[in-house]
Amino acid sequence: MMKFVGGYNLMLEGKPSGQVTRHTDPDVLHLPLFSRGFDFTALRVEHGEVVKRGQILAGDPVHYFVPLLAPMNGTVNLEASEGHVTLENLSGSADGSAGDSFEKIDNEDRRQTLLRLGVWSFMALVSDGSLPDPENTPEALIITTARLEPFFPSPDVFLMEQFDRFADGLLQLHRALGDTPIHLVMPQTASEVTSQLQRMASENSGWLKLFEVPELYPYDSPALAAQKLGLNPETVWTIDAQGVLGAEQALNHGRPYVTRVISVGGPAASKPAHYRLPIGYPLSSLLEQGAERLEVRMIDGGILTGRAI
Repeated sequence: MMKFVGGYNLMLEGKPSGQVTRHTDPDVLHLPLFSRGFDFTALRVEHGEVVKRGQILAGDPVHYFVPLLAPMNGTVNLEASEGHVTLENLSGSADGSAGDSFEKIDNEDRRQTLLRLGVWSFMALVSDGSLPDPENTPEALIITTARLEPFFPSPDVFLMEQFDRFADGLLQLHRALGDTPIHLVMPQTASEVTSQLQRMASENSGWLKLFEVPELYPYDSPALAAQKLGLNPETVWTIDAQGVLGAEQALNHGRPYVTRVISVGGPAASKPAHYRLPIGYPLSSLLEQGAERLEVRMIDGGILTGRAI
């Protein structure tokens, strides 16, 4: 029995609703050629080019050529916003449909599929958060089912309607990483999703283990889980629930993972909510949907560990 001491539960105004809200369709998408972890310096498109959803717009040659993918069909504008690939004349859906058709490469390694279809960027070394080499194999994979900072979605928000996809994504990652054991970090809460996770772990006990923690920050930390489990953080990888769903989509259906769940909360939010959005969705459009005013302080990455933007 593991003991936990301390932790935080900040009760802040503006908690998002308990479901993912449909976004309004954007007029344009602004895809940055930079992020905290990547620099997409290898441009693969030209101004005025018509691209399809999932097409590679640029890549990061330093980080195993992680791609920047087109979230929707559109026309490339390289002049609208400096340091961005802007897509205009948008069509189609970022979520895709069962009728979507994408190039499938015969005999492609599963890890290369995850890389090509935008899922590998979710992977990180537990020790320092850097992107792991697809040619290596981890000692274990730690997956957090929820972030415990204020405003982040609970497992029920992510998984209630997608549990079968999540379960299959876990199996796909286990196989893709050389039958790597998986540890699921899960808050100690009573819910239908919790019960399903416990049953799934019991049925797959040879490679899937639950690591239940108090519903307090920072017990969602993969580094803390690795320490408690006696694992070497230098040889352990981590990925979140969105990455697991992306793996299922990529490996089972050959579809790119080009959406993200974004949480809008806080005292300035008139409609606190979780939104599933295509990458590059304009912040101004998002704030118009959910904020009382545009003069707000925006924090990216969480109230406790994020940065002001």
